[in-house]
Amino acid sequence: MPDTENSVRAQNESTSDVDYYRVKAQSTLRQINSMKFYLNPEAINQFDEADLLARMEWINSVNQAFDSAQTSLERLDFAEISSDHRIEFAEAFMDVKAKLNRGLAAHRKSQLPASNVANLTSIDLTNNADLSFRSRKPRFPNMEIPRFHGSYSEWPEFLATFNTVIGNDDELSDIEKLQYLRSSLGGVALETIRSLEPSNANYKEAMNLLVNRFDNNVLHFQAHVQAIFGLKGVEKGSSKGLRELSDCMNSHLRAIRTLATTQQILDGLLIHIVTRKLDQRTREKWKDDLSITELSTWDAMESFLEKRCRMMENLDHALVTQTPGQQESTTTKLRVVFDGSAKSTSGSSLNDLLLAGPTIQQKIFNILLRFRFFKVALCGDICKMYRCVRLSYPDDFLQCIVWRENSREELSVFKLNTVTYGTKPAAFLAIRAMH
Repeated sequence: MPDTENSVRAQNESTSDVDYYRVKAQSTLRQINSMKFYLNPEAINQFDEADLLARMEWINSVNQAFDSAQTSLERLDFAEISSDHRIEFAEAFMDVKAKLNRGLAAHRKSQLPASNVANLTSIDLTNNADLSFRSRKPRFPNMEIPRFHGSYSEWPEFLATFNTVIGNDDELSDIEKLQYLRSSLGGVALETIRSLEPSNANYKEAMNLLVNRFDNNVLHFQAHVQAIFGLKGVEKGSSKGLRELSDCMNSHLRAIRTLATTQQILDGLLIHIVTRKLDQRTREKWKDDLSITELSTWDAMESFLEKRCRMMENLDHALVTQTPGQQESTTTKLRVVFDGSAKSTSGSSLNDLLLAGPTIQQKIFNILLRFRFFKVALCGDICKMYRCVRLSYPDDFLQCIVWRENSREELSVFKLNTVTYGTKPAAFLAIRAMH
């Protein structure tokens, strides 16, 4: 009975927590939506800078409260992870924050002395022919655009935030947007557009360069998967560490659910695990074959591994080609043979694994004796006898040659389909086929 009561009590507590966090998340969502509809141009014009900053601080606290409540709710009720609550809140949050930023910029501009504004209108049009003449100060509002350094997993959030706050603002010129963009970049992202001079035309060029470089769902997916496997473990039962692990994991899972199906996510995780265990050469070969536009499937990885295994097995069993006789001679024909006794990495040769077969031709004594029975003896020769006998599948895969003209070329594999001189059962196979 005590166990049953404890179980019922734990279940009731879990249900109570779900209800609490759901109500908490819905409450913060209603608050941000109320602020969104309240902040019309007339209301914003009535605020001074202190009012705008206070509301900016308030919506940031509401954002943190919603994220905490929604994350706890998703942990208790997995169905919440696929809901649209986060998207709805994010849209309302960015709308409110953009309105406050614009209001703050307009207020600060109105407080500038007229002389400062006039000084900003002196633009050298001879060196900047494509700059539009403006009599107002370029706006640099106090925005919190995330700084982007080139991480593929951070690109979607950066692009969405930048376009919401800056890119879609019709009151800003393209050259002003380009300056905002430069100030929001760092690392390899900034290097991508560093060579572009500040001009109206180069803003679109800069955005195209960044999109072509970083807007790739396959790379976004791979970056999130790598980040998941790179999460630090929780040390000494730390509640803070456990919270960070949970929040980071949920963040990456939400992101990859927007990029792939459940099956694609499973395939991606398996591929990442297997790839980390491959040797460097095989891993590089796998990456060379990857599509840059479509997510890889486990079927593709399985097929790649099978082909790679066969190629390496053939490499282990490949026999060294030799050319008997004097190679410098111009009259002696060149004859390609196998060294069937060459040892592979396993320590065994192909001939060690093959059977020679029984002797089925007549003994030499009987053959010589027949020359005594007749006055005339006839003898003949089958030209290239071994090459006249075809091997059956899959035994022909044991007769492969790995070849390339130089060390810079990819290895090519050639398969000999007929009996080859130098292998242990060659004589038996040829004579058996003749019989």
